Amino acid sequence: MRSLRMLLLIGLCIGVGVSVKLYWNYRALHPSTDDAYVRAHIVNIAARVSGPVVAAHVGENDYVEAGAPLFDIDPSVFEATVAAAEAHYELAVQSAGADDAEVGVAHSTLEEQQVILARAIRNLERATSLAQTNLISVSEFDNASATHTEANAAVARARADLHRAQSKLGMASNQNVSLRVAGATLTVAKLELSFTPITAPVSD
Repeated sequence: MRSLRMLLLIGLCIGVGVSVKLYWNYRALHPSTDDAYVRAHIVNIAARVSGPVVAAHVGENDYVEAGAPLFDIDPSVFEATVAAAEAHYELAVQSAGADDAEVGVAHSTLEEQQVILARAIRNLERATSLAQTNLISVSEFDNASATHTEANAAVARARADLHRAQSKLGMASNQNVSLRVAGATLTVAKLELSFTPITAPVSD
């Protein structure tokens, strides 16, 4: 009986020892703790424009290279905005062209009136000289003087028309205010459209 008890005791000790060894090996291969954290990169992805997502190019836990597409925002609204901005820019170009032509006409008119004024000045000077020696009538002198006055007024009107046309056109073609505004609007519209495909900023 005593031998049986000894065998049972030895068997129990061996069993406990084997169990402890197996548990120790398991803990060594499968460590755990209540105070652990995973060391990983966190990359925030934020779209610069808002809209519904129409396509996703990656799945959960996929590895992506920098610059690879992640998802697409619906570009239809932004494409329409670009089309409208392009139309407005074309209108601004056409308007600037018409204004430029108007400036050209005003230039020509001013030059023509200046030629007429120069002729009127010469006629008035000659009439003044002849009137001093009574070689022309008073009415002829008055006509020459009136023509000179009208020519002066016509030059003044032509110069004012030219200034008005120049102000409407702007400083110069690419400095035209309407063109600059339309160009800036088009640039912004194209930039926002380029933001609709979202790509990975880094490899991860």
